[in-house]
Order: sequence, then C-alpha cells, then structure tokens
Amino acid sequence: MANVNDVLSGESTEKSYYYDDGTSKPKFTPLYEGDYLGHITEVSTRVVEWQNYKARVYNFKVKVHKDNDLANSSGFAGREIKSIGVFRYLEPEKGDTFVSHPSGNRNYLNFCNALGIECPVEKKKIGGKDVEVKMLPSISQSDVEGSPVKAIVKKGKPYTDKKGVQRNYMDVKWVERWEDGEKINTGGNGDEIPF
Repeated sequence: MANVNDVLSGESTEKSYYYDDGTSKPKFTPLYEGDYLGHITEVSTRVVEWQNYKARVYNFKVKVHKDNDLANSSGFAGREIKSIGVFRYLEPEKGDTFVSHPSGNRNYLNFCNALGIECPVEKKKIGGKDVEVKMLPSISQSDVEGSPVKAIVKKGKPYTDKKGVQRNYMDVKWVERWEDGEKINTGGNGDEIPF
C-alpha cells in the first residue's frame, strides 16, 4: 500500500478514484398532466373483436417538441408518450357476426380532424330518414407519422411495480390540432404498410 509520501511524490501505482455527487447525470423527471405539442411517431394498428364489436385500433406515440413552455423548463422535450389508442369501429358485411357501432367513432373523427384529414359529409338513409353523416376515411401510416399534434396527457390506469408500489404511467388520452405545427419526416415506412 502506498504511503502519503509516495502519493505526494507521484510514485503511487494505485488507480485514481473520484466522487460524483450525481450532478453530472440528468435526473429523471416524471411527466405532468397537461397539453404537449409534438409529432406522432411509431404508428401501429391491429384489429380487435370483443362483445359484438370489431374495430381497428391505431396506436402511436407523441414525441414532445421543444416548442413547449412546460417541456423547456422541465426537460420533457424529446420524450415520447404512448397513446391509449384510437378505435375505428368497422361496419359489418354480409356474413359478419359483429354489429355496427357508428356512434363509437367520435374519437376517430376527432383524430382525423387533429391530423387535418378531411371527412366529407354525405346523406345516408338511417331509420327511414335522410341524415347527413361524416364519412370516415381509411388512413395510412404516412397520413399519421410525423403529424404535428397537441397531445392531451393524463394519468393512465394504475399498475403495481416489482416492489409492490402502485404507480401510473402518463398516457396521451387524445390529440388536437397543432395549428402552427409542421409535419416532419420521422423515417417511418410511409405507405408500405397500409392500414
């Protein structure tokens, strides 16, 4: 073992050790509930069936943009927040056993509006009456990926972690239009995988 004289004279063979008080590492800051400007990333879709319904679910994340007052002051810029998914209820065709649920498509209509996708109005005969309805388009990955949105973030369903502590993720509950936002290229697959 080196003595004090060896250390001071530079003749010690021991390695240098140091103390880090933790200020060199960025601290993790949990998200707050609120509205975050961002861009949609990591879009995926799947068809689900339950009870008497069938729907296509659009899942995605929103990457928080630096133009957020809250994101700038708290270091949230660049963080990705998972959505709870948007359901587009499907219409049954001949031979299908599920039922129509057009009133359940309000969130999908709002999703299209937030993305700037036009939903034309047409007249349909419903219950023997002519009614004006919004026609919901099918959207592709390129319609969604990179779209600017205002994400409404709230606490998700509680879960219990490995230590038995009950916690909540923050989820994107819905998105609204980001009027001044511009679509970006996220490096996604474009139209290669149509929904």
